[in-house]
Amino acid sequence: VAWYNLGIAYSTVELYEKAIDAFDYSIAIDPSFTPAFFSKAQCYEQMEMYIEAISVYKQTFELEKPDAMTNYYIGDCYASMEKYETAIEFYRKSISLERHFSDAWMGIGLCYIEMDQHIEALSHIEQAIKLESDNAEYYIVLAETQLALDKQDDAALAYEKASELEPYHAEIWLDYSDFYADVKKDYIKALEILEDGLYYQGENSSLTYRRVAYLYEAGRHKEA
Repeated sequence: VAWYNLGIAYSTVELYEKAIDAFDYSIAIDPSFTPAFFSKAQCYEQMEMYIEAISVYKQTFELEKPDAMTNYYIGDCYASMEKYETAIEFYRKSISLERHFSDAWMGIGLCYIEMDQHIEALSHIEQAIKLESDNAEYYIVLAETQLALDKQDDAALAYEKASELEPYHAEIWLDYSDFYADVKKDYIKALEILEDGLYYQGENSSLTYRRVAYLYEAGRHKEA
């Protein structure tokens, strides 16, 4: 446990190689201590050494029954390597073990997006939202997928929902306003959305800068 906690401390300050050494000592003392394997694998992920991470995750299957979270992490590793079909296989294994695992449903959706299969992506994203309806990031992904399928009205509702859930998230207001500016060419509506965002984040320079661009595009040069 002492070596394990030392590894956690090293990983917290992003000294991943030292962390892995500490986890290895922990494993050497107790080869059945699965938390050390998980943490070691996550260090490899942080270092973008995905093959090594997958190998360590799979070692845990020899110590205990495969669980939803481990299969999900393996899926993430394959997705990071752009091996999307294999990633989907592991996300599906995760769901088979825990039907209500929303991140795994979203993981499948994101893989399908990367594979330009937006219809398949949409059904999985919608399922993720059914399971975790208060996740603003999910609604942003939903909106982008709906736009890819030319479902503009649905996308507008998804952006609106995201902004309601996380009004202090600047990127949401930028994406939401950008939808009206770039897709709808409605700079008045885009400006209204930015005004709403600035109500919550009045000191956010990125929102103010974007407002300048929309004022200019709307022909309101003096205000810009």
